[in-house]
Amino acid sequence: VYKRQLQYEISVDLLFEMEYEDILDIFARINSYTVTLNRLERINAKYLGYFKQYTFQYGQRYVGYFLRGKIMTKARVARMAEAELAADLFVALVGGIQTKKNLEQYFKEYEDEIGPLPDAARKFDEIMSYLSAIYAPEELAGTNWSRIHLFYTLFTSLAHMQFGLSGPDPSLRKRIPSSAVGKVRVRLDEISSKYDEVAAHMEDDAYPVEYKRFITWSRRGTTDTSTRILRTEFVCRKLVEVL
Repeated sequence: VYKRQLQYEISVDLLFEMEYEDILDIFARINSYTVTLNRLERINAKYLGYFKQYTFQYGQRYVGYFLRGKIMTKARVARMAEAELAADLFVALVGGIQTKKNLEQYFKEYEDEIGPLPDAARKFDEIMSYLSAIYAPEELAGTNWSRIHLFYTLFTSLAHMQFGLSGPDPSLRKRIPSSAVGKVRVRLDEISSKYDEVAAHMEDDAYPVEYKRFITWSRRGTTDTSTRILRTEFVCRKLVEVL
């Protein structure tokens, strides 16, 4: 049996000097014969249009930040996690903060029509540029903002402050000037640090109720519409206080 195994031919393709992002574009990323396809992989096989093109392009554009920021692992990227996150963020920019369950309807709606996607892409780049100025990915990795659901909230909070999103309270908007990067960073660090402190004392009345609520919204139904909006409003409220 061992000799027969040694005689079995295996084809191998070698990829030299290729960027990780380019490798993602080549591979189907999943062996569908041995691993059950996840939801986004099934959507990927079904749609070819504008929304898919934008979300996959932007997932690849920022996959380096997502990986270095510990928002996701290479194993998750192999299952299209970067495209799923990009799609989720595009939905927020185009249709407002909502449940992750609504992703497919946007792939369908913008299959043949480009709609507001170019403008959403411009906003996406601006938010990521500002976010990168606040946190280098390696610095983000050391905070609670690297948790994928809290990274979503960080992104939507900045998006609401800068452009306004459907869902959160419109009064919790105040554009953030580039000169305020330091103030924003300090406040975001405070929220991350306070999160850990309060999370360890959820039953202690001495700790602020607002943070306990934020932590609860970060633990239960994390991708539901209501909890996503409540988390975004909490962060926006904290940022408005320092601007």
